[in-house]
Amino acid sequence: MALYNVFTLASLLVAACASKNIVETAQATNDVSILVEALVKAKLTGALSGKGPFTVFAPTNAAFAAALTALKIDKAALLARADLADILKYHVLNGKIMAADLKASQSPLTLQGLRVMVDKSAAGVTFGGATVTSADVNCTNGVIHIINKVVLPPSMNIVQTAQATPDVSILVEALVKAKLTGALSGTGPFTVFAPTNAAFAAALTALKIDKAALLARADLADILKYHVLNGKIMAADLKASQAPVTLQGLRVMVQKSANFGVTFGGGSVSGGTVTAADVACANGVIHIIDKVVLPPSMDIVQTAQATSDFSILVEALVKAKLTGTLSGTGPFTVFAPTNAAFTSALADLKIDKAALLARADLPNILKYHVLSGKVMAADLKASQTPQTLQMSPITVVKDGSGVKFGAAKVTAADLACSNGVIHTIDKVVLPPAPTTTTSKVSSGAVSQVGFAGVVLALLACSVERR
Repeated sequence: MALYNVFTLASLLVAACASKNIVETAQATNDVSILVEALVKAKLTGALSGKGPFTVFAPTNAAFAAALTALKIDKAALLARADLADILKYHVLNGKIMAADLKASQSPLTLQGLRVMVDKSAAGVTFGGATVTSADVNCTNGVIHIINKVVLPPSMNIVQTAQATPDVSILVEALVKAKLTGALSGTGPFTVFAPTNAAFAAALTALKIDKAALLARADLADILKYHVLNGKIMAADLKASQAPVTLQGLRVMVQKSANFGVTFGGGSVSGGTVTAADVACANGVIHIIDKVVLPPSMDIVQTAQATSDFSILVEALVKAKLTGTLSGTGPFTVFAPTNAAFTSALADLKIDKAALLARADLPNILKYHVLSGKVMAADLKASQTPQTLQMSPITVVKDGSGVKFGAAKVTAADLACSNGVIHTIDKVVLPPAPTTTTSKVSSGAVSQVGFAGVVLALLACSVERR
């Protein structure tokens, strides 16, 4: 019987919409009569009779009845609400969006101004948690999708939303302990990457402490603030890669891809994966993640030592006696060649690793990969020529294809450290060779390139051109 009613409603709507706009169609459909009353009361009939086009997710009378029961009010009280227009506009999108146009997940802006999550799967389409029971009802100025629930715009702030979500109860305890509930209840807006209870449990196991010890940590507030960004950033707003500043002060890597979705604090291995995006709140948005991401506490040398693909670089830093410098306050920006990059350089130079480590200019080669200051990928302009720690300048460019340091390509950016940042590169970049020596020939002074300079320059070109 219910299925028959759905088909009957769909058939009536299709027939009605052939020559009617959205409001006229709703007025001709008995099962959305409460929606029509609400549109009249909120003075929205004029707007939704306009050219548009609009996409309306229209709750049935049964959906309104369920909402009245849940809100413990009657229809008169609903129609008298000051936010009635906002509730209704939250069900309307600009543009005509058919079910076939929808991706698996999107969070479009509503006419009310906030975004709403719309998902599509084999099970059907959902709008803010409501199920579309009849899709693609064409009208002259848009389309109507019938839904089984009234979806209220978010009215709870981030802290209230977290408190109402059982799976982030440990996060709530931590926020209370760190005295951050006031800040995150404020105007904002904020974007919170919220670890689940399971994520906290895994972190406690990894840190070999219990919850009480975690809540007693002096850096608890910093850990939590590292999961918070200023501004309301929906998943749809994210680019493939960005490194925004956290409320804790350090930047964090946020990436989005078709294969791994959204990750926070590194790739799919080192970072947390967003398992539920775009939980809208009155003062921002929450993205649920599966890992607690600690702010960087290791310096550049310690980070390199902990990264197996930098083992040759670490050997070279030790040999060149630069570990003390790069363990200092800094901050520094290191463009770090991988082991494969060093292997390629050795082949080009026709030497082995021992010969490389024995070179007198080894410190200069390494310092040529280091800049003073912490320069994240997002800080880079299209082209710049900063001075290296070796005192020679190098050209760093950024375009749609990524970042290049000299002739080397940055393959992984923004590895945050306590005293700076590491960018992984795919080549060893040799500093420029001395260009001239001066000697007297006949009666004039002539600039000549020394033999050693020629050799080094050729080697540098060979490495950088690969």
